Amino acid sequence: MNDGPQTPFPSHAPSAPPNAQRVPPAPSSPPSRSRRVGLTAVVALCLASAVGGGVVTAGALGGGPAAASPARVTAAIDQASGTAPAIAAKPAAQTTPTSLVSDIARKVGPAVVAIVTNSTVPTSTGFSMTGAGSGVIVDPSGLILTNRHVVGDGLDLTVYLADGRELPGTLEGVDTLTDLALLRVDASDLPAATLGESSTVEVGGLAVAIGNPEGDLPGSVTAGIVSALERQIVVSDQYGMNAPESLRHLIQHDAAINPGNSGGPLVGSDGSVIAINTAMAGGSQGIGFAIPIDLAKPIIKQVLAGEPIRRPYFGIYFTEIDAQVAQDQGLPVDSGVLVKGDAAVGQPGVIGGGPADKAGLQEGDILTAIDGQPIDATHQLDVSLLQHEPGDQVKLSVLRGDQTLKVKVTLGVRPADIAQ
Repeated sequence: MNDGPQTPFPSHAPSAPPNAQRVPPAPSSPPSRSRRVGLTAVVALCLASAVGGGVVTAGALGGGPAAASPARVTAAIDQASGTAPAIAAKPAAQTTPTSLVSDIARKVGPAVVAIVTNSTVPTSTGFSMTGAGSGVIVDPSGLILTNRHVVGDGLDLTVYLADGRELPGTLEGVDTLTDLALLRVDASDLPAATLGESSTVEVGGLAVAIGNPEGDLPGSVTAGIVSALERQIVVSDQYGMNAPESLRHLIQHDAAINPGNSGGPLVGSDGSVIAINTAMAGGSQGIGFAIPIDLAKPIIKQVLAGEPIRRPYFGIYFTEIDAQVAQDQGLPVDSGVLVKGDAAVGQPGVIGGGPADKAGLQEGDILTAIDGQPIDATHQLDVSLLQHEPGDQVKLSVLRGDQTLKVKVTLGVRPADIAQ
């Protein structure tokens, strides 16, 4: 239940108060930058980092990617992605859980990269930060999907391929909706991972994580199961310089992930990428969170088409309605969304000058359907809107008092600096 004010679509308000503190990496660990999230337990973004009063040199990485390239992948590459060269397959063996994970590692491992970043933290004195994360090649032209918090300011990115090459990375764009970013390396004919359908993922299904834990162990493979779907967490910057950020629709899994796994793929039993790892529960075991790949596909498509990353913008704060919310607030329906701000902080439900405001939506309106599809737990408003591009017009069914209205809203472009 998401009772209470929500941030403007498509971001949402915290489901629990954020915890601004982070657990620093152990002294013996390579650079590691982790964000924490507020849930019932503390959750940290899985990026390893180190900070200092001056520039962090490559030597500070110890045995990390800057000191040693990722291990080469010598196993045969599955050609299912259509991007890898054909290599003779070994004789078929009886499929067991272990052999299945091995097959997945051989198939996807060549497309997983380690990413090392150097960025300046904007403080009064100023200091630099070196971080290590992961990424996955999503197009043979060199396009790589990772986390937004991995790339930092995007000014100094080094990518280590599974074949041992070390290449500079160029930031293509960051997502204003989720903790995702895309970067590119100047290479071609790279082994690209196959993107799956996260909408078909089921609880209990196989979940295999591949990445660069501790910023020092590239190509590491761990396996578990999908523990839950549709999780919502709140993350905050390690140093408290940015506002808390809510991430919705996450896949929870119990494959072991650690600082440095951020941006790496979570893979399903068919060897396709179903999500991008982004956070782990600090102080707990087997609680990891990943961004469903379906949320990444629109921005991948935009970048491949040579377009800037843009997300549709609606401009409301809302509460999702279920039977309990309907009972608590005396609503006439038990599904849909209630346009509702936060009077305590002076935040209206409809953002002035936004698309919803221009269309005439009001505080207290109940949105029951979009383009004829009822809005409910299965067909959520924000997910439905993500199927559209900025500039598209959507048709809403709206309850306002005892009236049923039809309202058309032309979607805008979600601002990069929108409140989280």
